[in-house]
Amino acid sequence: MQAPSFWRRFYLRNESNSASPTTTTSVIEHLTDTQPLQHQHQRRISPLDIPEILQRIFFFVDNSHTLSRTVILVCKEWFLMNKHRVVRDWVWDSDRKDLCKLEKHLAKLTGVGRVRLHYGWGSREDRREAIRKTLALSQDQFDRRQQKRNRALQGTNDGDNGRITIFPGRGKLKGIMRWQPILDSPLQELELRGAEVYQALPELLPSLRYLTRFHFGTTYGCYVELDRILEACPLLEHLYVGSSSDLTLIGSLVTTDQVVKSSLRLRSLTLENPRVSQAGLEDLISAAPTLDHLQLIGLRQDTASFREHVQYDRARIMTHITTLQRTLSSFHFSVYEEEPLTEKELQEIVTRICPRSQEWTFWSPSLTPVMTRCLSHLPNVVTSLELNHIGRSYNGVDCALHRYLCTSPSLLHLKVPKSAYLFDHLDLHRRLHYIYSGPSAKDIQARPYTGTTGRLEIWACRRLQTLWMAFHNQGVSLLVTPTHSRILFGYLSRVCPQLVDVRIFAPEIHVSDRQKIHPMLELRLHGGFCLLARLQNLETLQLHSFDRNISYSRHDLSWMLPPSKLTSADRAERKKMMTEWVTWMEVEKIQEEWQRSSHLATLDWGDTPPELVQDLQHLGMLTDVKLMLREIESKDYRLWTRRPRISVGPRHGFGYQAETFVRSFTWDKQ
Repeated sequence: MQAPSFWRRFYLRNESNSASPTTTTSVIEHLTDTQPLQHQHQRRISPLDIPEILQRIFFFVDNSHTLSRTVILVCKEWFLMNKHRVVRDWVWDSDRKDLCKLEKHLAKLTGVGRVRLHYGWGSREDRREAIRKTLALSQDQFDRRQQKRNRALQGTNDGDNGRITIFPGRGKLKGIMRWQPILDSPLQELELRGAEVYQALPELLPSLRYLTRFHFGTTYGCYVELDRILEACPLLEHLYVGSSSDLTLIGSLVTTDQVVKSSLRLRSLTLENPRVSQAGLEDLISAAPTLDHLQLIGLRQDTASFREHVQYDRARIMTHITTLQRTLSSFHFSVYEEEPLTEKELQEIVTRICPRSQEWTFWSPSLTPVMTRCLSHLPNVVTSLELNHIGRSYNGVDCALHRYLCTSPSLLHLKVPKSAYLFDHLDLHRRLHYIYSGPSAKDIQARPYTGTTGRLEIWACRRLQTLWMAFHNQGVSLLVTPTHSRILFGYLSRVCPQLVDVRIFAPEIHVSDRQKIHPMLELRLHGGFCLLARLQNLETLQLHSFDRNISYSRHDLSWMLPPSKLTSADRAERKKMMTEWVTWMEVEKIQEEWQRSSHLATLDWGDTPPELVQDLQHLGMLTDVKLMLREIESKDYRLWTRRPRISVGPRHGFGYQAETFVRSFTWDKQ
């Protein structure tokens, strides 16, 4: 008997939200049974032919890029078993300048499982309404497709052993291809960001029935009804509600029925800068028996919408968690403008609340020398570290943070956007004092380096994937020269080559009440922005500071473009720019020779791998940029396999992919 075509086999699978072992086994058994007998005898049975083993293996593949670009492309069977786990992404940013028509973009929304929306100031109401209607229509269409699939499967089920039977020559499923996308999914993940997202939330709630992950982040104070979100999203597992200023959670957080039945599926809950009653928080924890990650960051105590002054008791909520006999993977509780965590409370968190935690979140003022010493006695197996703070960047944890990064090889995720890090730690070769003067640029000068020589301390977290970091901008560390940018971009790309999410903050310096100094990241070609091309796994790149007075050209950023998009003018202009560097590179060479002859040249690399020492040889120099550009221009070079989204400046949204970013950014500067 001839084996059925791929598309007919493809659509005989039960398209539920979670994979059914029975259905998957039935499909695989059928695929094996329909092979010609002679091929079955010739082929040796492999453990990978057993669906249960395959499912167990695939369970540990949680990287969406690996699933979508590798696993489902191996064979048809692997595609069938994993297609329900591949989530298509749909992004809309209200700040984009009509680079993509909304109507054209909405046509791609059918079957999308992840939606990211950014509504900045002045977002048009008609566009929000168009998106709302399309999401509602998409959910309705998915429900209808589910019903058709179920009816089709009922018509082809033999009714004896639950196995699916295919009848060659019959056309019952012939028309399914016309109405089903290849990767079909309801809306499972939603991310709402921006100043006006609070207006869009009530409109979208009816379309969120299948949602499992919801991120609501606003830059403006607003009111949120958490109970409505939980009621509209009964399958919700991961929830973030936060604001960069403050927000108020009004009404009861959960219903009495949800508390009694403990019916919430929440596994992760993060509330940032909320104003909420503690009794409501305790009820919410009681209603979520599977809660594993609880982050209550910067709770507000003022009386904006409550009749009485809101009081928070960290000890009480910790006692409530232990009374429920819960242990969490991560826990954080901090109150804005209140006493930080005590050593006794930290011990209780470590021993009773999170005894095996590998993810830590702290309020920056809590990391006192005593607290840091207490943490140093714990096994250093932390994979995630997050420091939170309100207002200006907090500089009190700089040295402790640097020492921690140099002794934490297990760290994968670091989020310290408000805990400024001293830039001098990255200047391994003490090149911040270099002076450049070129024929086509004004003199750029920096103060001489006055530090001491000693053993170099380099980050040990070489497998770091997430980096949100702010940098000091004081004295010699002020980001005013291209050398600073080359050191920053070069260090990150060499020491942490597996970075996926990079967000760099450089807050202004308040010299006096009336004077501010704004830092500047140099994005022109000689500033070394192209050094980040080494980050092959990059998905998100956000730079929150750059020199707005510089006119950027397409040629400064053309290194981001694929070879097919480069013009002869791009190549000629890039070559011309590099020719102008000759004088600067001669100055570099002279200053390098002077430094080698001085005591500043004594460097102790300790146990740093020799390969990394060699890679960091040209850190901060134009030579490093020139070598990177030659590598990019080679035929075999592949730039950013994951097509990252790039944004620069305060109005970042979700950013643009490389080609669109080059076009929009250079337009904005013209």
